[in-house]
Amino acid sequence: MLGWILSMKASSGAGKRSRRYFPILHFSIWIFTTINIIQKVVIAPGSTGSLLRMLRLISFFLTSVFTHMLPADVDHYLAEISRVLRPGGRCLITYFLIDDSVRAALGKGNHHMKYPYEDCLVIDPQMPEASIAHPEKRIRELYLKYGLAIAEPVRYGNWCGRSEFLSSQDIVIALKTIS
Repeated sequence: MLGWILSMKASSGAGKRSRRYFPILHFSIWIFTTINIIQKVVIAPGSTGSLLRMLRLISFFLTSVFTHMLPADVDHYLAEISRVLRPGGRCLITYFLIDDSVRAALGKGNHHMKYPYEDCLVIDPQMPEASIAHPEKRIRELYLKYGLAIAEPVRYGNWCGRSEFLSSQDIVIALKTIS
């Protein structure tokens, strides 16, 4: 199995803008697909624990990913993020989050996110991953389940017609609390 670790660094201007809006995040981003090849090539027998702890990630930055994932897949991804994120590590993930007030607002307008799918709302029931809104309560429960503490407040987006917003999608920032 092939694997690699990549290092990405935001431009200095992007980092300054990001720190202004999200001071809790530090934008030293490591993206990976797998560390299996590193284990086979680099890690000597008996030393896997210390190197794997060293390779645990500091930050995750996922935008417009969970807005296209079914509930079971979101659960699985959050479990994996928690597994590889080091304690104190941070993640920024965007969603379309729904609660009773959002459901009511969506019902009043001519909004496309109106079809129920499991406990979510979708644009196209034939292809729910095209765009999917998740219940905020379930997302919060998953964060607790996987030891991810949400750094309040959630930065809500304007996707459902809000007049005050930071982005089009809802932004959740969290810190890993358990090892």
